[in-house]
Amino acid sequence: MRTHLIYTFNSVGKQGIITKVIVYEPVQDDILYNLAFGDYDSNTGNIDDLSVSNNGDTIKVLATVIHTIENFFQYFPNAELMIRGSSDIRI
Repeated sequence: MRTHLIYTFNSVGKQGIITKVIVYEPVQDDILYNLAFGDYDSNTGNIDDLSVSNNGDTIKVLATVIHTIENFFQYFPNAELMIRGSSDIRI
């Protein structure tokens, strides 16, 4: 089982507590990974990468994502990471 590929944390702000999930998904031969990120949907168990939380803690959330990227490369130094926005505004 691969570790250091799934991270969860809570966004705490004006909309309450929102669980966020980051998943590093292998795309090609454990060399190329996709970073999937969004709100955890407890009804489906999936990541909702189109939701707009508007929780007022964007800087903290993005800093947490960046921290996991640094951590990811400590464990997978030869990997390549693909990050693509799920909508035009996020690109």
